[in-house]
Order: sequence, then C-alpha cells, then structure tokens
Amino acid sequence: MIGHNKQWVYFKNLIKKDSLGHAYLFTGPEMIGKKTFALELSKSIFGEFEKNLDFKFIPSTSLRTSEPKTSEKETKIYIEDIRELKKFLSFKSYNGGQRLIIINNAHSLTNEAANAFLKILEEPPADSTLILISSAPGLLPATIISRCEEVKFLPVNQNEVADFISSKKLNKEDKEFLIKISGGRLGLVKTLMESGDISKARLSIDDLRKLINKGVF
Repeated sequence: MIGHNKQWVYFKNLIKKDSLGHAYLFTGPEMIGKKTFALELSKSIFGEFEKNLDFKFIPSTSLRTSEPKTSEKETKIYIEDIRELKKFLSFKSYNGGQRLIIINNAHSLTNEAANAFLKILEEPPADSTLILISSAPGLLPATIISRCEEVKFLPVNQNEVADFISSKKLNKEDKEFLIKISGGRLGLVKTLMESGDISKARLSIDDLRKLINKGVF
C-alpha cells in the first residue's frame, strides 16, 4: 500500500482492537486510491476476501460475476442492489465474525436506493461495517453523510509516485511524464501503464497545449 499512511495506521489499530465502526465515508479525488485502500483493508480482515461470504462489493464490478447496470452511460446503484444488501445483512455472519460491505461511487445511488440505504444506516446491523466511497460526496444526501465517519484521502507526494514508477519497465521520458501528470493520483498512473496509453496521453496534452496557444478564432 503506497501512501495514505495515516489512514492505514488508524484502521490497523481499529482492526487490532476489534473496534471498527458501522459506517465510513471515504472521500477524495478520483483515482486517488480510495477503492484500493478499501480492498487492502478487506484483505487485512479476511485474507482472500473476494470469495469470502461475509464480504460484499456494490455495485457489480469485476469483483462479482454480473455486469454493472448502466443508465445513460453511467453506472448507477439501484434499489435492487440495496434490497440485495438488506437480504445479505438479514442473515447471520457466515464465519461468525465481521462482515464488510464496500459501496463504490456511493454518489451513484438513485433516490430510491439512497432512501432504502438510509434505513440500513439508521439501524446498523451488529458486526457489520459499511464503507462508502465517493469522489463527489456533495451528491449524497446529508442524512447519509451525517451517519458516516468521513475519512479524507489526499494526493500522495511526488516522491511516493516516483518510487512506485521506478521499478516499472518504462523509459525515462515516460516516467517523468507520469510523475508530472499524476497529480499524486496513483490510480491514474496505474491505468495509463496497464492500458498502454501513455503515448496517447502525451499526444492529447500536446494537442491541448497547441490549442491553448492558438488565437481565439
């Protein structure tokens, strides 16, 4: 886990003391590492969390077998997802311990889903922790935000980005480009490396610079 050391120490202590709260809201810019942090936390609790019956990830992603539901080209979290969550929470823990639910892009809850989810927060089930992840928390109802402990995530520093990139098989120019463009967002760096789109990104930025330097007409 690179960066976010303060948050990591905080949650490791909570896990050690068996005192995790019932609801957290992870906030911060996109691709800052919020989801990665939540999944690493899941690993600390369960080990192989993906197949653990006390773990749930919403909405559907590669962590689950079904495809995400989409509305207007944007992933949404629907009332059906929350009903499925309520059913999941109505049963006792499979392993007799902690249950963990991660809701990614929580701001994508539809109004119906948000109202249903609020009822869960109002009467939080025992031995269950809900983690909401959002880059746009202002889109969440205030009633949901008030019932969660907010954990803010900030960009990691350039040295940490440089250390992460140093072990990768990239030329010097690409490494320097990634450090500059990252803005402390390791998720962006990983996405560009994994997709092989570093050259495309450089071309796009060069085109933007040319456009900015042109006259108004």
